[in-house]
Amino acid sequence: MEKKQQLMLVDMTILPKVYHGVLKAKQYLSSAQAATVHEAAEMAGISRSAYYKYKDYVFPFYEMKDEQVVTLFFILTDRTGVLSEILAVLAQAQVNILTINQNLPVDGVADLTISLKTPHLSAGLQEMLDALKLVPGVKKVDTIARG
Repeated sequence: MEKKQQLMLVDMTILPKVYHGVLKAKQYLSSAQAATVHEAAEMAGISRSAYYKYKDYVFPFYEMKDEQVVTLFFILTDRTGVLSEILAVLAQAQVNILTINQNLPVDGVADLTISLKTPHLSAGLQEMLDALKLVPGVKKVDTIARG
């Protein structure tokens, strides 16, 4: 009978140092600071056997509480440079743009959808939206998805 995997979230400060060493060794290998497991284990202060014993069971947990994916919907006037000014505001906010989709203008307006990652924008989303609303040519901007 096969054992079912059970995961736990545990504060590293209470774990034995060998687990810290396994994580360090994995980091040395993935960043190419060490060429071999022997070298990585030695740099991390653990034995190779400890590395092999725990390598498939110890993983870092990367918390992304400050990072979210946001999709914005705009209605723009058909005016040269509006998109460039929007991108400048987003660059100032230090977001990572994932997708941009702008449709052809109809009757002097075009819609634009931008999906972005916000790694440094935990409390500043509303401030960024307010700045985007001030861009000349932006008639409307709404958040249509957050995740």
